[in-house]
Amino acid sequence: MFKWVYEHFPIPDITPLGLMIRPGMIGVYGTTKDVLQNVDGARLTEITEKIPTFFPFSRSVSLAGSWPSLLQKAGSPNNQAPLVDASLGTIYTMDRICAQMISKKGKDTKNAVLCILGGGGFIGKGLLPKIKENYKQIFAIDPIYTQDETKGNTIYSNDPVHIRKADAVLVLTPTGDDAAPYAEHAVNGQIWGDDTYPDMSPSTRSKLKSAGVELFKPAMVDESFRFIPPLPTFGVNRIPGCLISGMVNEVKQGITDINSFYEIADTLQVKAKLFPHQKNL
Repeated sequence: MFKWVYEHFPIPDITPLGLMIRPGMIGVYGTTKDVLQNVDGARLTEITEKIPTFFPFSRSVSLAGSWPSLLQKAGSPNNQAPLVDASLGTIYTMDRICAQMISKKGKDTKNAVLCILGGGGFIGKGLLPKIKENYKQIFAIDPIYTQDETKGNTIYSNDPVHIRKADAVLVLTPTGDDAAPYAEHAVNGQIWGDDTYPDMSPSTRSKLKSAGVELFKPAMVDESFRFIPPLPTFGVNRIPGCLISGMVNEVKQGITDINSFYEIADTLQVKAKLFPHQKNL
């Protein structure tokens, strides 16, 4: 079904795949016909600028996944109405997810050690300043760091050995299998949250399982929310963090201050949850 719509929908560049329904809100979710990482900045900007013409009555259009970071690299705006930079929603969600992982360990965040794989990426750089005061120690692991550097309670490093010291690991690598080389440093009893797409392959998940890791997919949940048909890898009412930005924008448009964003997001009655990792729901 998805493949047929993708190949035959008459609008170029953007393909709607289904509906998002919540009391007082209805929206469309879709994809691009280009792999965004493979297009140049001018082409990416062209695709983005077309979106409001395809959906002229939309008040909020959340740019999900790597879209905001790629626009930033291209030097193009990613937060001009109705376009919404969805990275704040992802940061908000990952903040709540990290706390959930630590809670599963039976610990308070103030006494916990957190590791973020991909801590030097677009979301990682936005997340770390928001959460750093909440944890005993944080390790931000990313190939972009050439040597260990300590700032407050956060150590920035490219050395995966630090993973062994963590209670929980949040995976923000470009794809799930980019985390595969780190699996050998996993420790029995750790909790890992995989917020990547494409997801980890069975082989990567198997490595972590063999190491004794509890592996989860994170999402926000709202029992009144429905994806029709179910969103691939998320299901009916599990909401990707990026869509929280669109929901906040429906309450108040144009918010770019993260503290103000949090205040509104906390009123949405959506909750962070961890789900057993599996390829298909």
